[in-house]
Amino acid sequence: MSVPDVTRFSNWPDAPSTTRVERALRWMSKLHGSGKGCGWIIEISGTKALAGAIRFNSFEKKWRCGQVGYELHPDYWGKGLMTEAVKAVVACGHQTFGLNRIDAWTLPGNTASDRAGKIGLSV
Repeated sequence: MSVPDVTRFSNWPDAPSTTRVERALRWMSKLHGSGKGCGWIIEISGTKALAGAIRFNSFEKKWRCGQVGYELHPDYWGKGLMTEAVKAVVACGHQTFGLNRIDAWTLPGNTASDRAGKIGLSV
């Protein structure tokens, strides 16, 4: 989240404070326990390198739908990692959480995120 290219297409400010990032990580870690969402850290297999995060920002239980959000460090862009993560999260949403609709929003100009979301959500 400290990389401006990551926050450029998000609702995060460029270079958010460490306190703000830590608060967001605490929020993500509590999503599942609260029943309001679920979050995962994306790490590179075998290296434990942190590549990004993906999560259900919210669930609308009555309508059985969820909203996906994600970020990925630029070192890992263009390698299919986010598409793979979106596919896994969509499968989890349908199989584990019983969702029948999953949405992801992107900002204009973020074509890579559009692509990952479209491919991953079309599973």
